[in-house]
Amino acid sequence: MALFVLMVAYHGVRQGRSTYLVDLAPPDQRTAYAAVANTVIGLLLLLLSGAIGAVAGLVGPQAALGTFAALCLVGAATAWRMKEVEG
Repeated sequence: MALFVLMVAYHGVRQGRSTYLVDLAPPDQRTAYAAVANTVIGLLLLLLSGAIGAVAGLVGPQAALGTFAALCLVGAATAWRMKEVEG
């Protein structure tokens, strides 16, 4: 059940990011914006968060949970500060 909830949240974030990019990007550059965003998310952020989780997991499960909770709060604060895209 937890994996299902996590996957729904993950796909919601992906869909929100894609929608925001499509609304933000000029029509002739949408594919370039999407390609860069997918590369940054996939290559850098997922690998970095995995490495952070691995190090936190070595300390203990509470540290890993606390680390990911802190990352979630940073992500929520970042999303809250994003400006509305005028269409």
